[in-house]
Amino acid sequence: MPRAIPGGRPSALGIRALGRSHEDPLRVRDKESALASARFQAFATKTPRFLGIRVNSRASLDSSTRGPFRMTRLLLLNGPNLNLLGTREPGIYGAQTLAAIEQQAVQLARDEGRELVCFQSNAEHELVARIQQAAADRIGVLIFNPGAFTHTSVALRDAVLAMRLPMIEVHLSNPQAREEFRRKSYFSDIALGVISGFGALGYELAVRAACRHLAGGAARTQAGPPASP
Repeated sequence: MPRAIPGGRPSALGIRALGRSHEDPLRVRDKESALASARFQAFATKTPRFLGIRVNSRASLDSSTRGPFRMTRLLLLNGPNLNLLGTREPGIYGAQTLAAIEQQAVQLARDEGRELVCFQSNAEHELVARIQQAAADRIGVLIFNPGAFTHTSVALRDAVLAMRLPMIEVHLSNPQAREEFRRKSYFSDIALGVISGFGALGYELAVRAACRHLAGGAARTQAGPPASP
């Protein structure tokens, strides 16, 4: 026979139903809902949130919990007449086409765990626009062969500086061994480094250097001339 418990109705197991038998079911439900809500609020205020849910994976945290977004992509930018590589003065610029150089660069970056995007234009304004788009495209380092704009374009120089974009300057030939007008560069003093005279190999060296820079191996972290003492 079930044992009676003072203050409550006996159940089939002889255990009182914790006093709920005398409470309005709606009031019980409201109390439980309020308690659950309070517990969640206390949990949420002490926990990084992504859509209100605790995130255990650091890769999934939003920008408010991770700080500034780390850029990881590379941009390979080529200026005027470099679309003619393979047929344009191969004794100076080599026999490889631009498409072949870009394909090799993309694969090398992929092997290093990075994504590389390529763009070439004969128009100065298109190159400026592409540089200005770098932040939106998560570009971490610019690899840039400005072609003939190397010696003339203040606009491109200003775009690189405006975007505070780390840049590696690349040339297939050695400008210092050519005509006098080619020895002036509007980019060398704001670049992380300059690679010239090694033909298509220069692009490979630039990709490797850019990947090392992103990995933290370079001391200089942004483009721009050194600060005056």
